[in-house]
Amino acid sequence: MQSYTDSLRSEAQIKFIKICDYINYIVLELIFLLFIGYVIKNHIDVKTIFNILFYLVIPSAIILQFSDISITPDLVLFPLLYIISGLLIIHIIEFLGKRGGFNRVQIGTGIITIPIINAGALYSISYYFFGAEGLVKSTLYTIGYIFLIPYSIFRASNYSVHYSNREDLIIGQTIKSPIIISIIIAILMNYLDIKIEGIFRDMIDMVVDMLVPLSMMSIGATINLSTTVNRFILSVLAIRTILPAFIIILLYNLHLIEYNDLKLLIIATLSPLGFFGPMISNRIGLDVELSSNLVFVSIILFLIIFIWI
Repeated sequence: MQSYTDSLRSEAQIKFIKICDYINYIVLELIFLLFIGYVIKNHIDVKTIFNILFYLVIPSAIILQFSDISITPDLVLFPLLYIISGLLIIHIIEFLGKRGGFNRVQIGTGIITIPIINAGALYSISYYFFGAEGLVKSTLYTIGYIFLIPYSIFRASNYSVHYSNREDLIIGQTIKSPIIISIIIAILMNYLDIKIEGIFRDMIDMVVDMLVPLSMMSIGATINLSTTVNRFILSVLAIRTILPAFIIILLYNLHLIEYNDLKLLIIATLSPLGFFGPMISNRIGLDVELSSNLVFVSIILFLIIFIWI
């Protein structure tokens, strides 16, 4: 009996080590791409790369991703939780930023960067931990983008250097945004059960494959290591991690989510920030460098946490 228990414990330890190695491998890949972008920063046009991502790559990924999933009523909690957490984070950053002596551009940059997670990293880790079910749930979790992205743009535009053109800014980056349009198209395709197949899917897959390399290298090109960590960055990252985790644990204690869902959602709160923030910061007159530094530090913290665990 003892040997059988030891065998199970040994298997569990081996599996845990493999999972940690896999997570570290994913994050190290992201850091490597950031490093490449940083090294070649003086030889690439970051704005052009951001435009390729904004107008082509990200819309393609959204349409391909959301058109394939099946949404059932019991899974609505996942995007709802993401939206509620994101809204609270946005307004807490706004409230504390004004009272903490941070400038307008810093507050706006935090609002546009902090609520958005790196979906690619989350999907990979969720699939490894929980299989296809974890992938579907993490994808549904990020459907909260549909509401959170336009709202974060709306709030962040209050702090843009282009505030005098705020109405045009909001219309251009929300109503006319390729990202928002692609989300609407994806929802309609999902509702009408329209699938992308054959050569068209292969072509879109080729475009989507550029998502992580281009985004990470462009962020790396805008990082300034001399100002990577400061009080503002540490403050907003702490808010971004602690608040959703508190809500998730509360829901678990109220028996509204299962234990596996608790683990999945905790992983989501620890996932690195997404590259949407630097891209939009670049377009609406916020601090691209600060936004990129936030993403960079979140990746480093993510790696440290899982090495420590």
